[in-house]
Amino acid sequence: MNLLDLSGPLQAFASANRVSATEGGPQLYEAVVASAQGGMVMTSAGLAIDTRAVGELDGWHIDTLVVSGGYKGEDYGRHPVLKAWIAARTACVRRRYRCDLGNRVTSIDLN
Repeated sequence: MNLLDLSGPLQAFASANRVSATEGGPQLYEAVVASAQGGMVMTSAGLAIDTRAVGELDGWHIDTLVVSGGYKGEDYGRHPVLKAWIAARTACVRRRYRCDLGNRVTSIDLN
């Protein structure tokens, strides 16, 4: 996965939480980074990210789902468990966003 595609949205959610807290408001987002099986996932920048298994999120209310992309030729969106989980959850998610600033991986359809 492209590190910027993951870190950009995470920072946006963290910043929204920080602004809300400084104004006496609630935490707006709980960000969770997930992958098909959970565990460490290597980004294309060489930084390993610890993730939770998507199955652990079954039953959670998800307001905003962000799917991070990669570069052309990488198969991040082709994992059958991940694809099935995303397909099953998108109908009950209020906002869906796909972030792939690289070469436009098109193997996951969020609509």
